[in-house]
Amino acid sequence: MRSSFKGKKKALLWALLILGALAIVFFVLPQLLLNQWLIPSMKERFRQATGRTLSIDGARLSFGNGATLHLRDVTIEAKKGEAPAAKAKRVQIGFEPLPLFQKQINLEEVRLIEPTVRLRRTREGEWNIGDLLPREKRKKGEWQVRLGSGVVSVRNGTLLFTDRALPGAPVAWTATGIDATLRRPRPNGKIALHATAPAVWRGARRGEVASLQIDGTVGGAGEGAGFPPENAHLTATLTRFDSALIRPYLPSDRIPPFSAEKSRIMIDATGGNLLQPRDLLRSAQVRLKGESRGVTVNPPDLPPINIAQADWRYHDQKGHFKLIDTRLLDSRLPRTEGVLLDPLSHPKIHLETFGEVAVSDVARVMAERFGNRRLKKLEAKGRIETALVIKIPLESLPQTTFEGRLALRNGRLTPTASFRPIREIHGEARVEGKRLVVESLKGEWGEADLSATARMPNLYEEGIEFHLRADTLVWDQIRISKSERDQKKGPPSEPAPAKEKEPSRDPVEERGYAVGLIEIAHLVVKDYDFYAVESALIYQDRVLRLRETEAFFEDGIAKADFAQVYFRPDGSYALALTPRLSEIKIFEFLKDFGGGAETPVMSGKALVAGGLNTEGKNYQEFKENLRGSLAVYLDNGTIYRFETLARIFSLMNLFTLPEVNVEGIEYDAISGTLDIDEGKVSLNDAILYGEDVRIIADGEILLPERRFDLIMGVQVFRVVDEVLEEIPLAGPILLGEDRMFIAAYFDVKGAFINPYVDFRPLKTIREPTLGVLSRALTFPARPELFG
Repeated sequence: MRSSFKGKKKALLWALLILGALAIVFFVLPQLLLNQWLIPSMKERFRQATGRTLSIDGARLSFGNGATLHLRDVTIEAKKGEAPAAKAKRVQIGFEPLPLFQKQINLEEVRLIEPTVRLRRTREGEWNIGDLLPREKRKKGEWQVRLGSGVVSVRNGTLLFTDRALPGAPVAWTATGIDATLRRPRPNGKIALHATAPAVWRGARRGEVASLQIDGTVGGAGEGAGFPPENAHLTATLTRFDSALIRPYLPSDRIPPFSAEKSRIMIDATGGNLLQPRDLLRSAQVRLKGESRGVTVNPPDLPPINIAQADWRYHDQKGHFKLIDTRLLDSRLPRTEGVLLDPLSHPKIHLETFGEVAVSDVARVMAERFGNRRLKKLEAKGRIETALVIKIPLESLPQTTFEGRLALRNGRLTPTASFRPIREIHGEARVEGKRLVVESLKGEWGEADLSATARMPNLYEEGIEFHLRADTLVWDQIRISKSERDQKKGPPSEPAPAKEKEPSRDPVEERGYAVGLIEIAHLVVKDYDFYAVESALIYQDRVLRLRETEAFFEDGIAKADFAQVYFRPDGSYALALTPRLSEIKIFEFLKDFGGGAETPVMSGKALVAGGLNTEGKNYQEFKENLRGSLAVYLDNGTIYRFETLARIFSLMNLFTLPEVNVEGIEYDAISGTLDIDEGKVSLNDAILYGEDVRIIADGEILLPERRFDLIMGVQVFRVVDEVLEEIPLAGPILLGEDRMFIAAYFDVKGAFINPYVDFRPLKTIREPTLGVLSRALTFPARPELFG
């Protein structure tokens, strides 16, 4: 019994000794070797290989599920004064223990928990990869680390990247919450990669963030831990991507900012290209392919452009893309395909598109991007069906060319705020390079049907040549009355404080031009009907010129060899014209003056020619500033209403003459010139020649004040013998030679409707005026001006 107990006691002792030995072998001795030999050797080898210090605050070994090295608070120091190149709270390394006797560590798994890695690129373009991985080959007899068939994983990591090789200040990126797994199976030696980064942003402060996921393989015969790989086949998925992340690497500043809700990018490249971002666009060994959904492009000074889907590929400095359902405001292009050429030298885009574009969107783009406000001022609306091929040199947008066709539907534009809009505009056009040719254009203005053809020789020089035709155009139907304009403006608001500033000039208006021919079959202006109206028009540098204007109407022919309107920057106008009226039937022409056809002013035919100019902002200012000269010649007519002449006859006791306001005074001819200066009309050598009466007039008519200031001379030939006894010949009334006529002079002053009329003493009459009265005895010659 005692011997049996002794045997059991010895067995227990041996078990304890064996367990102790095993504990020493598996726990105490490895920990001792780890702390006294492996960790110091690892630090020294890392320092020799990278030139950087490796610090480890704690380490232990475990053999529960294989040999595992546990490291705590691992830090790779950087250059003096810089933050650590890398650090991790915990590192777990699984390895095969047997090759340790051959100074070889075969890694089976590496886990990095909450690591932070700082990648830097110097101004010379060199990366700090050497701070993280060995730069020298293993020497004979030194420890070798190999990752055969194993896994490297990262949990909740942070990547900080700073690029100093770009022009200007350094650019920094941050990615947090990184989870990644790299697997390297034995058969092909390629590394399978899966990584996610839920928050990626550029800059020192966290702003708008994107999320990133990368899947793919990298592989090839590499050194050390298997880096750098020879080839990479990666797929990157981005959510909430914004081009601000990669703006420093885009090939041209003319590429506008853009973003995408979700994108997928496939990359086939070499490892060296991946480490040089600019080489991704330069190298012929790089192939890029991608698709994006929910794309938004934000051109400067324009509303956002939304694209439902974009597909693209890029290789050897040439890109192809396809855009599905592109929208800008009210415009939509269902499909657009294009090519990007020479992105790194002379970038240009060739694209083919079709769809429907809103004219209001074109007006806004022209105004805000190119400074051309003409369409916007015209309040242009409608829709344009497009089918175009567009070639865009990104370095010189004004050299963009177009090929294709346009169709305008349901168009509308307002020439100025004083006119009603032209409606229901439909047209067909084609574009040839920089030239736009409008083959047909039709619309409605008031009740008139308009048609036109036009062309723009150069879309960027903003010149247009046109031919406009209309059937019956009624002025009152296209013109907005002042009361309507005031009602449209609404009640006056509180006046804003006056600001001193120079009148702005619109450079686009100044460099644009228009040349055209206008033909109107029937133009109705108030009570006048004009037919076969034609005029050549030229507009340039704020000046509108009308040449060879001609119109026929029932009362005669109206012509203007020259007319000009200058649109001043302050909103006022300067006008000049050379009117020429012929075969004017005065009775009809003046039928609306003072009471209609029952009490007409006069009848006969008239010729009027000369030159006029004025300036101002409204009709009243035009009238007050009117200047110029007109030659007037009338023949074969009757004066029916002239209160001044009636009073003269009354003063001369010529009651046997026909009553002016009833029967009228017949005349054979009226001739004279009118000099006009700021609303003041000066009559020079005005003569009325009739069988019974001859009249001259000199003086002024003040149009703004509607007043006379005239000297009039009257000669009467009819029934002189019968009235001589009743006429007081002494004083102001003269008896002509051979008792053939009597004559007198009068002052005519005061308002048009009730002038003051009285005899003018003969001694106050100047000799030139007396000479005019004597010439009135002969029939006035037709002025040479009228041929």
